[in-house]
Amino acid sequence: MTNFQEETYTISETAEKLNLSEKTLRRWEDAGRFTPSRTVGNQRRYSIEDLQILDAIKHNVIPHQKDLLTLAAAAQFLDVTEPTIARLVNEGQLHPFTTVSQKYYPRHRLLPFLGNIKGESPKPQIKIEKRPLTTEPPSEPAPPRLPPLTKPDVMSTHSQSLYTTYSLQAVITIILITVYHLLFRTPSTPTSPTATQGNVQGAATNPSLVLLDDMLDSATGGLTATTITSKLGTITPNLTLLPGVSPTSPFPGSLYYDAGENKVKIYTDTGWQNLTTTQDLDLLKYDLESKTASPSTL
Repeated sequence: MTNFQEETYTISETAEKLNLSEKTLRRWEDAGRFTPSRTVGNQRRYSIEDLQILDAIKHNVIPHQKDLLTLAAAAQFLDVTEPTIARLVNEGQLHPFTTVSQKYYPRHRLLPFLGNIKGESPKPQIKIEKRPLTTEPPSEPAPPRLPPLTKPDVMSTHSQSLYTTYSLQAVITIILITVYHLLFRTPSTPTSPTATQGNVQGAATNPSLVLLDDMLDSATGGLTATTITSKLGTITPNLTLLPGVSPTSPFPGSLYYDAGENKVKIYTDTGWQNLTTTQDLDLLKYDLESKTASPSTL
């Protein structure tokens, strides 16, 4: 014969037998509705009696495991003797909850008998309050006090009206000032120093351009013929082209010194041309001026 009290099940087996999910069993445990036993390795184990109690919780027979009281606990709950509980069961007035190993008495089934069992409920003690004898007549109760009549707070209403009016005026004033600044005030643009004809722009504020500004003639815009004095000493301005290669993005009038051919070249619409004499420069200048002026003569 199988000993049902020793047979236990895991949480997955219990969930399958009761047609519940493992999540529901864990949620009931977290809510304190049922607490299973644990193994040494902290694994949940459910007995046959546990399955019967869980099935009763599932079908709302009892709300919690702790609501199942033993015979001694039920007698203590009702403040009666255990034979009285047995008498109520035999008379069919109380129905216990029976498992494979024990008989329990649900708490909600005991509540109707609380203090209503004949011959077992304690007699209530009546307290007699002793009052000293006095010859004074009983005092009449004072009439109830009516709350004082209050007038409506006229000043408070007037203050609120004034506050609302001033607030509205302040908002309108701010809006008008904002519109005025947006429509009639133009932002001032900072003025930058302009260079005079023939001078380098920015030389007045940038010391690194002072020497280049001194090398230019303010009247013609070309190199000055006079000597100037700088940190390098007294020099006569001249223009020197360092040997190199042709620029990658030239435009008409660009100059460079060809390091391979040892020649100065100028870029025109027909490409790079050698610049060897003053006559060549004049011809190229005439050619550039004629091509520049030709569109305006059409």
